[in-house]
Amino acid sequence: MDPDGEAGSEQGTPARTGRPRDPEVDRRVRDATLAILVEDGYAAVTMEAVAKRADVAHTTVYRRWPSKAHLVHGVLFPGGDDSYAIPSGAGVEEVVTGLVVGIVENFSRPEARAGLPGLMTEYRADGSLDGRLADRFEPAVAREIDAFLADAAARGEARPGLDGATLVDTIMGFAVVSAILHPDQSVDERSRGLLDLLLNGALGDVPPP
Repeated sequence: MDPDGEAGSEQGTPARTGRPRDPEVDRRVRDATLAILVEDGYAAVTMEAVAKRADVAHTTVYRRWPSKAHLVHGVLFPGGDDSYAIPSGAGVEEVVTGLVVGIVENFSRPEARAGLPGLMTEYRADGSLDGRLADRFEPAVAREIDAFLADAAARGEARPGLDGATLVDTIMGFAVVSAILHPDQSVDERSRGLLDLLLNGALGDVPPP
């Protein structure tokens, strides 16, 4: 029996009997992971280091997350809400602006900047990870954006054929790279350039040759 009351002993195998997981233990493990990430970087995060800092048995950590990559991924991008609500009556500019600022802000967190470079390598090496980075954002958001863009195109407010997944991928890619390469820039500074490109395009009002 682990300190949080769970039965079982195999690393990475959820307990099948015993008391429910203790949310306080979950919180301590997550807080410990975030603290190590921010203070010492991704390389310093180990299951043993997290367990020691959280004051739990290392088997408790393994029972929740089977590997370091799963742990960091789950702590940084917990997910849980599979819906994305577009404000009623919002226009294209408002929706795109909200997406850009929200995603750029999410990836600009100190813990995200510390963990993302290591996680990007892990995603390619470990196909068993609990979802790609995009899985925390793209499916639910893209479905809503696709429907919104189709309606906007029917009203003559957007170009027909715009793809929600491509839009979200573009924002996420920019957010990840800019968070790593330009950490000193504010969210507003980085968002402004991407918004100009997305809303106005590369050509703008330049007439064709």
